[in-house]
Amino acid sequence: MFTSYEGDEHFIRSALIKECIVYRNLFINGRAKIENFLTQKWASEHEYRLIKELWAFEGNRIAVRFAYEWHNDKGEWFRSYGNENWEFDEQGLMQKRYASINDLAITEAERKFHWPQGRRPDDYASLSELGL
Repeated sequence: MFTSYEGDEHFIRSALIKECIVYRNLFINGRAKIENFLTQKWASEHEYRLIKELWAFEGNRIAVRFAYEWHNDKGEWFRSYGNENWEFDEQGLMQKRYASINDLAITEAERKFHWPQGRRPDDYASLSELGL
């Protein structure tokens, strides 16, 4: 079963990421810069709710597909979706991450992720079950 670290930003910033990340078209080098970038990113994505589905895994590599819903400071809603590929080193730190992410503007009525803020309940529908 795939374990989600959603909502545990400190864990993600300190444990999963090694020394550099590529986020969309940005190359960010150094843990302090990565932590600062992620802190700012998460501060701008309000009411963030995420669903990931394991696509494949082998050895130290995992592939998932994902979708998350959030709104910005103006109250505009988005569904961001795509695929991620991760490679981990011997200590379990992410050493490579490849992601394809698309942002789709949605209305509040088009939202599909309606659980209370925090970790997605185990019995909530999957991406496949939601038709995404």
